[in-house]
Amino acid sequence: MCKEEVVAFEMKDENWQAGEALLPDSLNAFGAVRSHKSPDLRYAATGFYAERGVELAIAQSANEFSGAFDRLQAQDGGMLIA
Repeated sequence: MCKEEVVAFEMKDENWQAGEALLPDSLNAFGAVRSHKSPDLRYAATGFYAERGVELAIAQSANEFSGAFDRLQAQDGGMLIA
């Protein structure tokens, strides 16, 4: 039996403001940027991760979150911007 390890983390507004940008450290890692208070930080996060070649999915509402995660899961990892 093969066990698949999934690594996940969340970036918050406080992380960006402190200059702490987390990156996926494996191909099967998932990250979420949840910036409810600052659209500017969401925009910056999108550019930051896109420049590094990280697979991105954007959820503009809670209803889109599951579908966006499914798109990343099909790619075996990436960042979800919500």
